Amino acid sequence: MRALSSIGAVCLMLALAAFWSPTSSAATYYVATNGNNTTGDGSLSSPWRTIDHALARVPDGSTILVRPGTYTGRVSLGGSFAQGVVVRSEVAYRATLRNNDRVVTCYGGEGITLEGFDIAHTGAGSAALVVHIDGAGDNSVSRIRIRNNILHDSFNNDILKVNNEA
Repeated sequence: MRALSSIGAVCLMLALAAFWSPTSSAATYYVATNGNNTTGDGSLSSPWRTIDHALARVPDGSTILVRPGTYTGRVSLGGSFAQGVVVRSEVAYRATLRNNDRVVTCYGGEGITLEGFDIAHTGAGSAALVVHIDGAGDNSVSRIRIRNNILHDSFNNDILKVNNEA
């Protein structure tokens, strides 16, 4: 009976080894205000410039660390990630996202978490909404998480709007 238990344990270890891949571990990529979307590779020494660019290139299960600084323009959360991708300010609330229009949008995406950012409009006269997640029409939106961020200074409407089955 003991021999069968040992054989079973060996078979289980072989089966687990066959399905485990060292390349399946999550990778970390970087975005910085001095990064470059053309020549950067997402490494700490050669970061990308924008979150949008990073989301279009990272594999499922990755983490994107955004270095401290002010990032202007819209951030579009897009891509479909079954395992999920985390976009995180490297130092909580030190990466600021600013725009005169919507700052963060998601009009089609799955499995994206945005956390640790300071997100706001640039000033009076800004357009409606700071963060907008919308699943209207063909826009499939699921498992989008906006977590542990500071959202403020919406001068014209809601700070956060989630609608149409998002």
